[in-house]
Amino acid sequence: MSLPPVILLIYKRPDLTSKVISSLRKVSPSVLFVVCDGPMSDREKILVEQSIEVVRNEVDWDCDVHWNIADSNLGLARRVSSGLTWAFESCDRAIILEDDCVADPSFFRFCDEMLKRHDQDRNVMAVTGNNFQNGIKRGSSSYYYSMFPHCWGWATWKRAWDLYDGELLCWSETEKFLASLNDREALKYWRKIKERVVSREVDSWAYRWTFSVWAHHGLVVTPCVNLVENIGSGEEATHTKNLRRSVPEAAELSFPLVHPEAVTRDVEADWFASRNWFRIPVSRSKLEVLPHRECNRLKRLKRFVPGQLELHSGRSISYIDAASFLSTWQEIMEKEIYLFASETESPKILDGGANIGLASIYFKNIYPKAGITAFEPDPDAASAFERNMLEFGIKDVVLVKAGLAAEAGSAKFHREGADGGSFKHQVSGDRCDSISVEITTLSGYLNGRVDLLKLDIEGSEVEVLQAIQNDLTHVQRIFVEYHRPTGEESRLSVILEILEKAGFSYQIQPGMKCEHPFIVKRRQGQNFDMLLNIFAFRPNDSRIVAIPQRATAPRVDSSAGKSFSKWVGKVRRLVFYLAHPSELKARMLASASD
Repeated sequence: MSLPPVILLIYKRPDLTSKVISSLRKVSPSVLFVVCDGPMSDREKILVEQSIEVVRNEVDWDCDVHWNIADSNLGLARRVSSGLTWAFESCDRAIILEDDCVADPSFFRFCDEMLKRHDQDRNVMAVTGNNFQNGIKRGSSSYYYSMFPHCWGWATWKRAWDLYDGELLCWSETEKFLASLNDREALKYWRKIKERVVSREVDSWAYRWTFSVWAHHGLVVTPCVNLVENIGSGEEATHTKNLRRSVPEAAELSFPLVHPEAVTRDVEADWFASRNWFRIPVSRSKLEVLPHRECNRLKRLKRFVPGQLELHSGRSISYIDAASFLSTWQEIMEKEIYLFASETESPKILDGGANIGLASIYFKNIYPKAGITAFEPDPDAASAFERNMLEFGIKDVVLVKAGLAAEAGSAKFHREGADGGSFKHQVSGDRCDSISVEITTLSGYLNGRVDLLKLDIEGSEVEVLQAIQNDLTHVQRIFVEYHRPTGEESRLSVILEILEKAGFSYQIQPGMKCEHPFIVKRRQGQNFDMLLNIFAFRPNDSRIVAIPQRATAPRVDSSAGKSFSKWVGKVRRLVFYLAHPSELKARMLASASD
């Protein structure tokens, strides 16, 4: 196999350099460009000289070795960029390895074929040997196209490297590209990286190269398996001293290669890399936190009366009951109980028990490209749902005006005028009645991957889960609000057994505060004595993702509140003693005796 030239970047790690040379020996490139930085101290001078000697002594095959050794220490960014520019004065393409990157032999063949195949395609700017998809196979091809020029073993052309912008004069174009991704957390993340690079806080050529690629909307050929292992994290590393991510081992790529049908970026793969490799935070809801005075106003409104709430953003929310709307808003929009780290920017979500649509609004707020199918049997709630989708400009949520059940057909629905309507039990209240509505099953919606299944269906959750338990292999996460009707036997164990058999782990949180569990206090319209939120997820679910702090609405100053309370207390005591002078006299005598 006739390989392109290899550019080897070395510095002060002779032991690791020796391992890289051993991996090169297996493929024996005929041309080797060695780029080495100068030492920063006498100790480093010894290590740099040892690293140079390793190359001189261990490159024992027929190889034309070219040297570029700095007289003084240039730093990582200047040394690598100047070294690559030097090498590309003598070749039009090359494979680049650092002294801590050990590649599988198939990496070199892969780079050679990709450099030849994409030689004239200026949209393609690099080939990487890295795959950070945690074993997820992207399509049926041997590789895909990404936006990330991972540099632990890579290759490129002189035509692409000529676009390297060490001064980041291209940043405005880079920022336009990032803005086009419609990922506000990613844009914020890379802006901070750029600031650290410009301030020299991070001495990185790789970030500058990445920004240069993005400024030209470049694509990077990425193998379906990881081909290069980084063995250099630790104290001697520059940027990977405390690498907290799991570095995949090098694997072998099968040949002949299977090529993708089109040269287009794999958006889902890049989304996954953003969240799971770069640890870019999951976007959180931009919707506001309701001020205390607004919450108190909603609490005072008469129950089961439809209305609208004007938000500071200028939008309005239609509700059918102020009290249930308030509790649901706080749970979904403020506590964000449904927040999850999707592996894709367009997760598929099934929203069972959609009510007036707050969950769907929330999901579309954090994942604008989410595909949502919502189910709601209450005609009044469904009408409010449609008005709210229109108000928020959401056009692609599918609303199924039906309840969920084990079998399709029709059933009697007991509605209460809020969020507690049920097929399972009678409800009480001023607006409660029973109507016949359509019911449907979930089986037809579980043919492909479902990223989140939400079931808040007021007592029908057991029957619905039993009906679809054989289809749960397609579901990645499940939220179940479990209701136990007052006086009935608990069926919680049935739900948990279904989830466990389907391979889920879970957490259970109380959905209803009960200060005295031995005392059941039934409120108007309440027909259950246990309410639990069950969050089920796959054991290998990537749940450890950075989540940014969320600003909250201004709260009343607690110290001011305490001062006001003390003042009120003094006034009350004064009024009491004026009305009961004998009590005042007794108090004064007691104080005098003390």
